[in-house]
Amino acid sequence: MDRLLKAARASGSLNLSNRSLRDVPNEVYRSLDAVGDDEKWWEAVELQKLILAHNDIEVLKEDLRNLAQLTVFNVSHNKLTVLPSAIGELPMLKSLDVSFNSIQHLPEEIGSATSLVKFDCSNNQLKKLPSSLGRCTCLSEFKVSNNSITSFPEDMANCSKMMKLDVEGNKLTVLSETLIASWNMLTELNASKNLLSSIPDNIGSLSHLIRLDLHQNRISAVPPSIMGCGSLAEFYMGSNALATLPAEMGALSHLGTLDLHSNQLKEYPVEACKLRLSVLDLSNNSLSGLPPELGKMTILRKLLLTGNPLRTLRSSLVSGPTQALLKYLRSRLPQSQESEATTTTKDDVIAMASRLSITSKELSLEGLDLSAVPAKVWESGEIIKVDLSRNSIQELPVELSSCTSLQTLVLSRNQFKEWPGSIFKSLPNLVCLKLDSNPLKQIPSNGFKAVPMLQVLDLSCNAASLPEQPAFSSLPHLQELYLRQMHLHEVPSDILSLQNLRILDLSRNSLQSIPVGKGKLSHLLGTGPKEGDAGFEAWDEEDSMIMSWLWNSMTPEISDTFMFLPTAKAIWDAAHGTYSKVRDAALIYEIKIKTAASKQGSKTVTEYANFLQNQWQELDYYRVIDLKCSDCAGAVKRLIERDRVYDFLAGLNPEFDLIRIQILGKLEIPSLEEAIALIRSEESRR
Repeated sequence: MDRLLKAARASGSLNLSNRSLRDVPNEVYRSLDAVGDDEKWWEAVELQKLILAHNDIEVLKEDLRNLAQLTVFNVSHNKLTVLPSAIGELPMLKSLDVSFNSIQHLPEEIGSATSLVKFDCSNNQLKKLPSSLGRCTCLSEFKVSNNSITSFPEDMANCSKMMKLDVEGNKLTVLSETLIASWNMLTELNASKNLLSSIPDNIGSLSHLIRLDLHQNRISAVPPSIMGCGSLAEFYMGSNALATLPAEMGALSHLGTLDLHSNQLKEYPVEACKLRLSVLDLSNNSLSGLPPELGKMTILRKLLLTGNPLRTLRSSLVSGPTQALLKYLRSRLPQSQESEATTTTKDDVIAMASRLSITSKELSLEGLDLSAVPAKVWESGEIIKVDLSRNSIQELPVELSSCTSLQTLVLSRNQFKEWPGSIFKSLPNLVCLKLDSNPLKQIPSNGFKAVPMLQVLDLSCNAASLPEQPAFSSLPHLQELYLRQMHLHEVPSDILSLQNLRILDLSRNSLQSIPVGKGKLSHLLGTGPKEGDAGFEAWDEEDSMIMSWLWNSMTPEISDTFMFLPTAKAIWDAAHGTYSKVRDAALIYEIKIKTAASKQGSKTVTEYANFLQNQWQELDYYRVIDLKCSDCAGAVKRLIERDRVYDFLAGLNPEFDLIRIQILGKLEIPSLEEAIALIRSEESRR
């Protein structure tokens, strides 16, 4: 503790979270008074950031007033029942988190903390809010969810900088029009799981609102003024009592997600078919049919209709792919209107994905056949997940460097050739990286040092990407490592240094040897000492530990069937014999039928090629061809690839007949990758 306090006097920041504290140490309240003889008192700074989260603290002393320079105070997940009045004597406080406690009321003095910008008092036992909060005029983010609040004090109309408000899970019966009029800078409003019976008529004054969540209330109507929410991208109205929707909703040009599940809707208005939605949930309503105009919503990716008495549509259409249903609905339109539905562009989909990322913090541009990421998609710098899989992207955009909160980056099935180390270095929070199925060249020997916090890494199907001696030891936090189909002949020895590794996938390789590892391999091979031999007792104890590892890696319903086997080898052999699908004739037959019948149809060339390649990779795994002669093996491999070129070309749409004839007319049939590239080039030209 002394060491931490000493460091805090130098940095101005103290983190005492997760220490099972029952009380705040007195030294914390008098930080500078406790300067030791060995410290330079003139260099000591007052405490500015104090984290006491996840402890068992029951009381905060009034001595809190001594921390006058405090700007960030987090005492969430404790056992507080009250806040001291001294909280109002912290004039510099900007962020206060007291969530997940048992606080029953907030002191009026909190209104004196006039610098407060972020305040989280969610998951407490509050029944009302002090009117003095209206003096916190800088407040822009207020989270008070999961309490028992019935109303907001009207004085909070003074908080005109409010941008994010979360009151989910309370007992609100009304949203004040006065407050809505004052909070016209709101971008996010979550009032779900309350007792609201209506939406304020002046909701349209929230022109900056991006996300509105009112699900699980008692609301019976959406006011026509909703059309004023021109920035709205997400609107959640599920589990209410809506019987109709206003025609004015069709004016919400930025709306991408509309959730109307579990209401009493009998029809979907034709005017709302103008929306450029990507997700529309109409499940569990009273719809008997759908307007044909809905078919013109061509960027709609997910349409949910289950639980409706739809009489005019076949059940196979309702439960089938969204695009098939939209195509059917378009066929019911007059021919002039049907042609209007084909005007949706890739730019529309990209713009919608960018818009939705502002609130979801996730950007998905999967399968859009992109060769580069448009600069305009980076509307939010707080993105935590980016999915760029199934495209033809060759390099990461420099704008990604500004996404310092990024945790997950999915780059699977693209055209990356170089390891983007310089951009990775600017992503300090990256914990999941998927780079599988790219033509990645050799990663620099120090490449992994750019991503030291990784917990999940997938480099599968990048045969040339690993350096001769990959430095996996630079990834001390790694828990999952996928190196499928990497043409590996041996397991990289550096993997053995990964203490936290739980999943290692080396399937579809050509491993000729397995390292002894940490002395555990004998437990799976059954080559350990026999009972009575020296060292058997220690080995048997280790075997019990490995048995528990194997059981814990299975789902309970599977592990139960192996619970009474005597050794780790017995468990391993039984699981392999039961669940291994190698040489499974039924699966091989099923994949062959699927690939033989596959056609491009409405897929892009990239989507069609990716589908076939996925099926063929799975086929290669299940169908083992043992040939002792290397020349014979090479000849068989070339024959299989040529057949796959023919299958790929045979399933293409008629518009590629000319380029197909040109490819088949060559003296030397190109490789599968070359054939796909030629067809993609022709598609781009069109």
